[in-house]
Amino acid sequence: MLDEVSITRQLQRESQFEPPFCPRSSCANHRPESAREGFWKKDGWAKLKRFPYASKRFKCRDCSKGFSASLFQLHYRQKVWGLNAKIFDYFELGASKRAIARKIR
Repeated sequence: MLDEVSITRQLQRESQFEPPFCPRSSCANHRPESAREGFWKKDGWAKLKRFPYASKRFKCRDCSKGFSASLFQLHYRQKVWGLNAKIFDYFELGASKRAIARKIR
């Protein structure tokens, strides 16, 4: 996610998002190259405890499973967002995971 300061811009970006595939491995639309056009339908919004405070929900028409737009983001399931670039820079320099953790605190 780009560092956005405007919640309206971020929500506008989220509203234009279309999922490339179904995240369920057992679904026929799981592979992006074989996912059919319009395999999903909108299923409302999910509240988040941090910025952007809302995430678009989808439902697969084939497997009827629901998923969120945040599933396709780099920060999915991360406790602290926005550290990916720093971690990658330290990793490129050859730092160990332990050293990276010490420097990022």
